[in-house]
Amino acid sequence: MRGQAIKRLLDAAQAIDAIERFTIGKTFETYLNSELLQAAV
Repeated sequence: MRGQAIKRLLDAAQAIDAIERFTIGKTFETYLNSELLQAAV
């Protein structure tokens, strides 16, 4: 059970890192106008 919790935390951390990479330098307006960016986030 503990291993599963650690895996979920690592998965969440990786997802956060990806969201940061996808949104760096983007404005909220860009986000609102980009279906691709919204799907990624």
